[in-house]
Amino acid sequence: MVNTPQRIYKFPADWESSVGLVDFPWPERTVALPPGKDTDSAIEYLLTEQYPIDHNRLISKSRLMKRIYYSLKPRLPRSLQLQIQKVSMHAHRSIRFPREPFEPLMPDLLDFHLEAIARARRSDRIPCMSFWPDGYQAAFCFTHDVETQYGYECLPELVELERTYGVRSTINIVPERYDWDIRFLSDLMKEGFEIGIHGLKHDMRLFESREIFEQRCEKLKKYSDQIGACGFRSPGLQRYYPWMKDLPGIYDSSFPDVETHLICPGGCCHILPWFIGKNEKVEIPVTMPQDHYLFNLRTEASAKGWFDKWRIIRARGGLGCVIVHPDYIDHKRMFEELLSLVTDDSRVWVTTASEVATWWLERSRAELVEKDGGYFITGSKRAQMGFLKTEDLNWTSNNRV
Repeated sequence: MVNTPQRIYKFPADWESSVGLVDFPWPERTVALPPGKDTDSAIEYLLTEQYPIDHNRLISKSRLMKRIYYSLKPRLPRSLQLQIQKVSMHAHRSIRFPREPFEPLMPDLLDFHLEAIARARRSDRIPCMSFWPDGYQAAFCFTHDVETQYGYECLPELVELERTYGVRSTINIVPERYDWDIRFLSDLMKEGFEIGIHGLKHDMRLFESREIFEQRCEKLKKYSDQIGACGFRSPGLQRYYPWMKDLPGIYDSSFPDVETHLICPGGCCHILPWFIGKNEKVEIPVTMPQDHYLFNLRTEASAKGWFDKWRIIRARGGLGCVIVHPDYIDHKRMFEELLSLVTDDSRVWVTTASEVATWWLERSRAELVEKDGGYFITGSKRAQMGFLKTEDLNWTSNNRV
């Protein structure tokens, strides 16, 4: 297992050996039990979306319809596109797991594991490594998926707004869907903005077959090298875990933490980065509601949906990662409100997706070592240590639901 409690919290390795495998009381609402009930197996089970929930049935029944829809989408009026998407959204309302807007199962099982370690060590606190460097208490990535030529032409307006807040975002482009200028993208990168790849054509065919996937991966890697792109996000957040490691870049950002209402319902149930496979590609989960869902499908008139989710993430020291489409520039006011909220907090690390991925790799290679009654960190000058107090863990008998 590559995503274990010890690797997430980076407490000394010998503390983990105090308990071995810890069986977690699995809640009935998840429909099915994982192959192994220990916390290591449960974490991997959730991250890789192995849970057989209702969305598998929904997706299998509508796969052909979705293929037809996305082939016709460029020729459909915007109003009809939204109506079709709202019908699809309502069809997913019966999904019981994972919960919107935040699924508590992952933090519950991690807290349960940490309490088991504390009991085994007869300690009321656990030494660990902070999630974020340089004393930051949480992190945030602003990202833009540029889906159309119109969105590309509107991009400078969002970029200029971010400059006023001192923000440098991650901009994901679709190289074979519209015209783009390598000089413009290069100039942005010189300023500290980051470019990622958002599929080849945005036609939802990347995972249709292994043959198509391999053909497109070859092209995606060429565009990634040409542009200097650092990572990848799949159109529509489509994903198939066994193949994600083969995509270009040091990170992928195609898994939501929870999203039960759009094209690929489900989620990894985690608000921190995690590792895909043994080659240590970092997954940067999309942890904030998408602007398209909040403002186009639910027609919300404020940024409250963003604010509410960010407060949950911030309280847990997690990663906020939001998608803001320049294609929907009419929601600029809500975007500016989110920019203001996040950047006003000096303890939040506002950075790009690749910086988060680079840090998560550095942190994974660092070690927290116990010596002469004290603790010190090897392998990273930016990492800081702290203590998790058992009284601060959220796990209690009351939330075993």
